[in-house]
Amino acid sequence: MVKIQLNNWLKADYVKEGNKTATIVDEGKWLLKEETGYEKDVQMINLLFSNGDLKQISLNFTSLKNLVYAYGDETKHWEGKKVILFITDVYVKGEKKQSIIITPDTFKNPTANSQSKQ
Repeated sequence: MVKIQLNNWLKADYVKEGNKTATIVDEGKWLLKEETGYEKDVQMINLLFSNGDLKQISLNFTSLKNLVYAYGDETKHWEGKKVILFITDVYVKGEKKQSIIITPDTFKNPTANSQSKQ
């Protein structure tokens, strides 16, 4: 079981500071919407950065699809896999927000509107 620590959430500003690659350290945990207060169930994973920071993130649908496509739908097979993170603008309930997108390091070209070059 993965222990959730609220002070270790991965934030867009952390990625903007140059922390754009990480390793998935565990199979994560599927949390029901009743547990989180979100509108839907979410997959949580922990990422280890080269500086030793351990951060957790709830995967958005795009990131989840990317990881399933590359590594399969069994999250225990994701452990130890390298990923690339980038920021993109999304609209949530009509409000523009920044979202972290995770792709396997084997994906060479993040979407054209990403800010990974900044």
